[in-house]
This record gives sequence, C-alpha cells and structure tokens, in this order.
Amino acid sequence: MALPVYIGNELDAAGYRLMGARIVVPRDRDLGALFEEARMDSPLVMVSAGVADALGEEVLAAAVIAASPPVVVVADAVGEANPPDMEREVRAALGVL
Repeated sequence: MALPVYIGNELDAAGYRLMGARIVVPRDRDLGALFEEARMDSPLVMVSAGVADALGEEVLAAAVIAASPPVVVVADAVGEANPPDMEREVRAALGVL
C-alpha cells in the first residue's frame, strides 16, 4: 500500500515521518519533478507552505483542482509566514469585530 507523502523542510518532516508518511526534503533537487513523482505514487500529497510558494500558484492550483491524489498545503512549524489569526477570522465571519 502506498503511503502519504510530505514534501517540506527537515524539522516538519520528522513529525510527518512519525505519523507514517513518506517524507521528501527537496534540498537541491528539482522541486517540480519531486512533486509530480509524489502525485504519481501516493494517495495523498502534503506540501509545506514554503514548498507551495516555490512550486508556484499555477502548478499548485492545477494539482488541487485535479484532486487525484488530493494535495494539501500545510503550515510550516518554522518559517517566515505567520499562521492566520483564527480568532479574528472567526469573529470577522460572524460579524463580531
């Protein structure tokens, strides 16, 4: 049985490895080729936010729309991007600011 794949940095990859996913740390390899290989061989592809940025919006959008396999962008444990302020987003959605 094929395993889900996580493509991202080494720190986050350790956690995904513990949950049973196959991990790919891009380093100096061709990210586009790694991503397409993961899509061919896995039932689920998880990419870090940093990898998603590097892949480009067009490539990622096409993969998400194809949904075969499902592609998910997950937050980086460490990185430049801050996670969204969920409390503010929920309040905004409810109209309670």
